Amino acid sequence: MDDNRIFTEAIIAQLADVPLYLANGYTVRDIADAIGCRPGTLKAKCAQLGISLRRPKQPERAAEPPQPRVKASCVRLIVELPGGIVDLLEARAHRSGTTEQKLAASLLTVIARDDLFVAVLDEDAPKDKAA
Repeated sequence: MDDNRIFTEAIIAQLADVPLYLANGYTVRDIADAIGCRPGTLKAKCAQLGISLRRPKQPERAAEPPQPRVKASCVRLIVELPGGIVDLLEARAHRSGTTEQKLAASLLTVIARDDLFVAVLDEDAPKDKAA
């Protein structure tokens, strides 16, 4: 792969936030996948730029992950939630050893895949119009 194609100026600017991504549970593989390169390529580029890939001792506030290349099977969704709900997600994610973003994505995936909307939203099932 040509590093100049992968590591555009915009991507290189985002690499400065790699320590924040790592502190918030993202792995080198997650970041490399989002950028569109291999983990080894990301490690080499970060080494060239003097960017540490070690996880910091104290967690920092979540940074926006790098924009992934468009994948047919994955779409990015931005959702606004009340602060109290985010705190609950954060606490549960921490107990589960994951991030609140990954927990929210897992919850939405299961709800949609298993058609649990009515159960989760505690609504009556839609009435059949033919009846």
